[in-house]
Amino acid sequence: MHNPIRMKSPPHAGDIPYYRCIADENGTYSIDRFTFNFRVDDLFYKLLEVELLRPEWRAVEHFAAHRFSDKVEVYQYLGLHIEMWRGRPSSLTGDICNCIKLDFNPNKCGDNPLLSKIFKAIREKATFTVDLSRVDYAFDIPLPLSDVYVLSRKSEGSFGTTRYYGKPGSSGHMRVYDKRMELLQKSNTEIGREVTRLEWEQRGGKDLKFTFDRFCVADFSGLQFPASVIPYIQPENINNAFRNISKNTRTRYKELFTPYPFYPERFLSLLDAYFEEYGVLDNRWSYTEWGTAKAVAERSESVSVALLSPSQV
Repeated sequence: MHNPIRMKSPPHAGDIPYYRCIADENGTYSIDRFTFNFRVDDLFYKLLEVELLRPEWRAVEHFAAHRFSDKVEVYQYLGLHIEMWRGRPSSLTGDICNCIKLDFNPNKCGDNPLLSKIFKAIREKATFTVDLSRVDYAFDIPLPLSDVYVLSRKSEGSFGTTRYYGKPGSSGHMRVYDKRMELLQKSNTEIGREVTRLEWEQRGGKDLKFTFDRFCVADFSGLQFPASVIPYIQPENINNAFRNISKNTRTRYKELFTPYPFYPERFLSLLDAYFEEYGVLDNRWSYTEWGTAKAVAERSESVSVALLSPSQV
C-alpha cells in the first residue's frame, strides 16, 4: 500500500477546503458532517442562552421552530447550526433534561469561534451526556464522474448528475457526484481538475453498522458483442442492467470492473483526531461495530497515516 502524502492546509486558492484529511495518490479522505446531541443540566442551558445574546455574537441568526410539541430555539453562525429545547421534568427525579444539538461541516467550521467556545464550555461547566447521531464520510478521487461505477445491491437513483444508493436517512446512504462542478456552481470556484466525491452517511443508535459500497473503474477494451454494449450503459443504471441478466453472465461481466483502492479504516483515524480536539466524547460514544482506530491499527498497518490540520503545516 502506498503511503499517504501531506496535503496543503489551509488549501491554496481554488482547491477543495479540508480542515483535517488523509490523502494519497488515489484520493483524499475527510469527514464532511457531524451531528452531536447533548443533554445538559438546567444551569448550563441558561448560561448558553445568555452567552448567545452577547454582543460578540450579534451576527448569529436566531429564530424559533417546533419539534413535535416542543419549542426549539435555532441559532446559525458561520455554518454552525444549533438547536436548543427544554425537556420535561423526569417523573422519577424531577430533573430537567435540556437538549442541545450541534450540526456542522468540520471543514467549514474548523475555525468557528462559537463552536470552539461551546465545546470548551461544555467540557468545563456542564453536567452532560452526548451521542453522535450522524457522521458523513467523504472520499474524493481524481477521476471524472463517468469513470466511477458503484456495484451495489442497494436501491439506486439519480437527480441531475448526482447518484444515490440506499434509503435516504439510513446508515450507508451514499451519494456520488462531480465535486468540481459543485464547487463551480455553489462558490464559482474552479479547481482545474476532475474530482468525483463519494459520501456515506452513518447514523447513530441502532443503525450504526453499515458496509461501505464497492466502487470500481472499468476496462471495456476488446469487448465483443453482446458485452460490447456495456460501455453504453450509464453508470447510474449499471446495477439495474445487471439484475436483468443471468447470474453466470453477471459474474463474468463484473470481472471487467476493478475495485478502486480504498481504505475506510482511515476514517477512524480522522474520527479519533476530531474527538480528541473536541474533548466532549471521551468514551461516551462507542465504536461498537468498528472498534477504536488503535484496535484496528493492531490488526492492520493500513492505519499508519498522516493526520493533517492547519496547526500541523
